[in-house]
Amino acid sequence: MKRQGAIGAAVTAMALASVCLLYGYFQEPAVAGAEFATWPPSADAIRGKIGTAAKPAPGMTENERREQFCEMFKNRYRHHDPAVAIGIRFLTPTRVKLMGPARLEPFFVDQIALAAWREARENFGKSVDIDIYDTFIGTTQIKIGELRACVGDPKMAHIVFDFTELEILNRPRSAVPINTKPGKALDLPAQPPRQFRPMNRPGL
Repeated sequence: MKRQGAIGAAVTAMALASVCLLYGYFQEPAVAGAEFATWPPSADAIRGKIGTAAKPAPGMTENERREQFCEMFKNRYRHHDPAVAIGIRFLTPTRVKLMGPARLEPFFVDQIALAAWREARENFGKSVDIDIYDTFIGTTQIKIGELRACVGDPKMAHIVFDFTELEILNRPRSAVPINTKPGKALDLPAQPPRQFRPMNRPGL
């Protein structure tokens, strides 16, 4: 009986892991959030400030253009009311790190990532890979997804989410202090797990 229960639990865990790893969809960048598109500074305003790959802003280096792009892009969300604590920076000329607040709806994460991908491609003349991170107060950032251009169709983006690390973070932890000396057992209850509510993605 115990063996059957263990096998059942293992199968369930493998199925959930498969869902996390394969959870993705194809999305045309042109549909990136109509709501976000009205928040300043607009894509046109950013382009007017830094120029394009064919005609960059006079006196700006490529590194300065990338930094200005990130500053203006994140301000679109941080200076809105209500504010959305978005962070973004180039790790390399073709790799971007996008950071958003934990628990932000995946649908909105998609739209922000797609907007960053589309605008970066238009402004710098090349497609970029975007790594998506959840941010928490007082803890490390956790990578939850990746946006990549589709093979064979660079005008399409493929976003895949993997919440494995987030699930590990939500597991219960021991309440015993780290500096407890050996031999002094404390009978303390484990902390209750933080609730993580899976969110359905429209259009799947």
